[in-house]
Amino acid sequence: MPEVLIVGGHLDEPPMFSIPILTAYALASMNWGRLEQQLDMALITVNKEYFSPAKARITPNTSFRMKLDLFNDWFVKDPRFEEFHAVARRLCKSLKHANEDRILLIHSNLQKFEEGPPLTMEVVNIHTTNGNVIQQRAVWTVEQIEKVADSFNRLNHGLRLITERVLTMEFLRSLEKG
Repeated sequence: MPEVLIVGGHLDEPPMFSIPILTAYALASMNWGRLEQQLDMALITVNKEYFSPAKARITPNTSFRMKLDLFNDWFVKDPRFEEFHAVARRLCKSLKHANEDRILLIHSNLQKFEEGPPLTMEVVNIHTTNGNVIQQRAVWTVEQIEKVADSFNRLNHGLRLITERVLTMEFLRSLEKG
């Protein structure tokens, strides 16, 4: 396994030439935060025992994959959300792919910036799969990160198509067991 920088380097003292990539990274991170907060609001609001025809499940607060599973159960499968099924199905699939980008971008360890052209940053993500340590390296350009940031923003707007209706008292009352 190649050496991974875990302290020092460009993260301790970012070079001035890295500002555009840091700006793109910040925008991607903030767009993801907004998207995930909206998803959390939707799940926390509807995932209540008094709305659920089945045994209540705890709303996850960390695992995005588990949040997507819960989103799928409520917004894609539950017949009371039928008017949202098509949008929610597409959104769920897109969120799954976006989460892969998020992990490789946001949950990675910066190794270095390269002035280029093009300006890039090299990152490493280390995780375990089936007890094995997996090291995934990536090189991101400013344009790639801006594209990811835009994707996160569009997904947030897509989710809003659902939440602007679901998070109303009228819709929530329709979920109550009666």
